[in-house]
Amino acid sequence: MIKSQDASRISEVLFYLDPMGTCCKENDCYDEYDSIAQSAFQKLSNGQPIGEAISETLMDWFEVESIEPQTLANIVLALQAEN
Repeated sequence: MIKSQDASRISEVLFYLDPMGTCCKENDCYDEYDSIAQSAFQKLSNGQPIGEAISETLMDWFEVESIEPQTLANIVLALQAEN
C-alpha cells in the first residue's frame, strides 16, 4: 500500500523511468506525466491497488493493450521505495 503517495511523486517516478518511451528526460519535459499521474492518483485514492492503478492508467492514456510486467514492477518498486 502506498501511504503518502501523491500525484507529483508518481509523475516524478514516471518521468525518470519513462515507461512509455516518450523521451521526456532527453527533452526536459518534466511535466510529461503530470496528467497521467493525477489520473493514477485518483484511482489510488479510490482504493485501487498501485500496480492496477498505474497499469490501467498507462493503458488508457497510451491506448495500449498491456504494460510490460517488468516495467510495471519497476514503477511500483520505485513508488514503494519511499514508504
